[in-house]
Amino acid sequence: MPSQGDGGGGFGASQGPQGSPGSGGGGDAPRVNSLTPTTIKMLHDAESTADDANAFQIDGKQIAQMTIVGSIVSKTEKSTNVSLVIDDSTGQIEVVFWTTGDENEAVAAKRATWVEGGYVKVMGSLRTFAGRRNVAATHIRTVEDFNQVTFHTLAVFETHAHNTMPRIDDAGQKAAAPSGMSISSTGGGGGGAMGAAYTGPPQFTDVQRAVFMALKSCSDSGTGLSVGDISSALKTVHQSVQVKQAIDFMANEGHIYPTIDDTHFALCE
Repeated sequence: MPSQGDGGGGFGASQGPQGSPGSGGGGDAPRVNSLTPTTIKMLHDAESTADDANAFQIDGKQIAQMTIVGSIVSKTEKSTNVSLVIDDSTGQIEVVFWTTGDENEAVAAKRATWVEGGYVKVMGSLRTFAGRRNVAATHIRTVEDFNQVTFHTLAVFETHAHNTMPRIDDAGQKAAAPSGMSISSTGGGGGGAMGAAYTGPPQFTDVQRAVFMALKSCSDSGTGLSVGDISSALKTVHQSVQVKQAIDFMANEGHIYPTIDDTHFALCE
């Protein structure tokens, strides 16, 4: 699966002044230095702080820079910026990329690849302007391999699981869940930031529920996910042997089924 590093590989020029109108104004308070993969629904559901309308939290964690991946619904070019409406199947949001007016030909050529119906990966900051949320983009890269979309979805799930699932301490006991915990080990929990109201049968263990949610996040892919992809997505909270045992159990019980081969699985829905 291709590397998803955000340095190079076709990003546009650096973002213009953050005080530009589409960015929601300047003078922001210092932010946590982090890069968070998200869905558009998570951005719309993010909680803003009382003292800064442009400071947001997802799963109880403050976000600074974030990434989204989706298709371009519309594109509007102006003398000072390019505005894209992005759809990732969880929602839509406007992405504003500010231009300096002195871009070279290479940068102009990259901007020309941002076409309606094409997929892009966006890195930027969530802002509020005129009562509406948008993304002030610092980098936009055209997606040339759909595996990048799957990789981003897995990264979103891994980050969400890391921030919300209970930890296991050295004694093997379940530690307290972080702030924003939305998944329980017995009841299926609430929707959480991923917007998944149903997280599997109540008898599922934590690892089985995690596998269920990983597969649900890619339910439209047609081929499902490989055992390796699922294990990689859950490596911060579950051991690979636990994940494989959960997959075997869920397949035998008819909750999931193999797709293109015996290592790729999808939910039975």
